[in-house]
Amino acid sequence: MSQNPRATPGASAPTAEHLQALDQALFDAPYIVIDQDNNKVATATTADDARAALHQHDLAVSIVGTARPGIEVVDIDPADTGAPAEAGEAASEDLRDWLTGYGLPYLRRASGRPGGHHVIARMPADLLDAFADYVGDVAKHHGVAVQLRVPRTLRLLTAPHRHGHPAPVLDGTLTPDDVPAAASGRTKTPKRTAHRPTPRSSEPGQHSASEREYGRTCAAIRRGLNFTQTWAILGDCKVIERGQDDFRRYMWFRAVTEIAAERGLDEAAAWELAREASAARARTLGRDGWRERYWLPAVERAADATHPRTRRLTADPQEPQRDPAEQAAALERTRIAMHEAAADLIAKFRPQRQKSIRAVIDALAVALVSRDGSIDVRTLAEQACVSKGVTIQVKADLTEHGIIAVAEKYGGGADDCHRYILGPRAEQALPQNETTRWYTPTPRSYGHANPQRMRLHHVRERTRWQLRCTLEEATRQTGERWSTSQHPAAKTARSLWAQRTRWEALPDDVQEQKRKQRRAFLGRLAPDERKRWFDWLGRRDTLAQAAARARTGQDIPEDVLALTAAPLTVHLGMRDRTWLHGPAPVPRDPTLFDRAA
Repeated sequence: MSQNPRATPGASAPTAEHLQALDQALFDAPYIVIDQDNNKVATATTADDARAALHQHDLAVSIVGTARPGIEVVDIDPADTGAPAEAGEAASEDLRDWLTGYGLPYLRRASGRPGGHHVIARMPADLLDAFADYVGDVAKHHGVAVQLRVPRTLRLLTAPHRHGHPAPVLDGTLTPDDVPAAASGRTKTPKRTAHRPTPRSSEPGQHSASEREYGRTCAAIRRGLNFTQTWAILGDCKVIERGQDDFRRYMWFRAVTEIAAERGLDEAAAWELAREASAARARTLGRDGWRERYWLPAVERAADATHPRTRRLTADPQEPQRDPAEQAAALERTRIAMHEAAADLIAKFRPQRQKSIRAVIDALAVALVSRDGSIDVRTLAEQACVSKGVTIQVKADLTEHGIIAVAEKYGGGADDCHRYILGPRAEQALPQNETTRWYTPTPRSYGHANPQRMRLHHVRERTRWQLRCTLEEATRQTGERWSTSQHPAAKTARSLWAQRTRWEALPDDVQEQKRKQRRAFLGRLAPDERKRWFDWLGRRDTLAQAAARARTGQDIPEDVLALTAAPLTVHLGMRDRTWLHGPAPVPRDPTLFDRAA
């Protein structure tokens, strides 16, 4: 059975009658009729009664059933972690290949959201734990949210999506006869049920921006700040850039649950607080999902006196320790003063540039209050969602009009940047009276630039600049040339130079043709080859991280071994068959890219 041309050979296209027979075999009571917000409208004991209720209630849009014992349901959702839709498809194909390898009947369906999939399979009890472990590995490998449903509830195959999205059956070998007969006794629960990739690991004492913002959110709740006040004092991270709705759903909701566990509240009281924090997230998860994903881990951390509580960070290490309410009030005073001082400047430009100026001012205000004014232009552009070129122009205009001033100029190296203070006009516009701590802060402004694309471009720029700074320092001390130095940064730089030189030498039409060829090639890869390619990309990422630690002098013995064994052709990508056939022998006298220091 398949609607996908790449499905298992010999499978036939599903018919409405066949899907209805599968629904009858796969699902059992209770059947829940839901509305567009996933709220229960009615319950039924049979599928026919549920379909009748679906037509009787005006708000009813779909039907959810409970999988019978022996049937496992996996929900894949890349949007929940910000992963691309292709990662969700690759994850579902990996699960399909695992099931096919064990000879287990399965069914794969699109869930309706981009890249989202449902995988239904008959699962013997002796393979359930192994399958749960593999689901976790797939989630970590592709960076997508994967949930092995407990309880095993899912929308019927013949039921429409609650938002009207297409959700066809893609492929599968599952038939009504494959569903096991009703078994007595308690159904086994897998050891691992929910799998959500965690942020990339960091060195001891180092934390990602999201971890720091989550820690500050928890600290604000402990001090009694509400949602609006907490939002005003936070810096910039991925979930905050996506707006207040996503912050409320994915960070505030979780932080409220964490603090409820720390304060020793019971589950019922914590659930009520979580529902108040984000009613939409609570409806999506349900109490069972919230308990499994957030509440039980939070209770375990709260009860463990030896837990390092790495996420309970009260502030960014670069920030002074201060009351979040006072910091929020200072931020509002600074922001108001800068906007008032820049009012005549903003009025000179068209509306689009006005929005960019306001966004840069808001980002600068955060830096002035929380980072002592130190911020580089790329970080400023990312936090304002304004292109780097426009950010430079706006910053120059603000400096010329006395709204900001440069207190310390860039001193060289990869870690230094300008430090700004309020200019004379902004100083004069500062309110004489301090803002009360119970004020209503003004929402921040953001530009129209794509923050993810901008960050990727800036990462490449920062990498090249850090390499250059590291090489200058290393060759100054040793007297070596960049083309002959054996420093890890020099090897990486030569590889990047060679790659960039070859690519830029190609005409534009040839570059576009090669992009099309690469996309076509990736589409033709078999699942096992695609997995090897992603594994090879993971190894390349490990090498890049090892080189980054070596550049800052924080390398460990494992980094030295990894860089020593790294192939000299790492920059060749798929042209280097190492990704498919394993490491190639290293030539005795490799030819180096000749570039003088």
